[in-house]
Amino acid sequence: MTSQDGPDTGRVGEPSPDAAFSAAFPLVVAVSLIAVALTERFEALPGAIAAFTSAYLLLREP
Repeated sequence: MTSQDGPDTGRVGEPSPDAAFSAAFPLVVAVSLIAVALTERFEALPGAIAAFTSAYLLLREP
């Protein structure tokens, strides 16, 4: 059975479907925070953190 035939079975050597997202998320957050800091729009920082955290948690749900 290939990974296209059904859900991820967790077999060794097969990446998790959300592995790329999980790996990229910290980088996306870091770049976003730097961009907010460089534009001196610190009032947007709490909202940006909340939005990224919410998106991350929603996308991780099975």
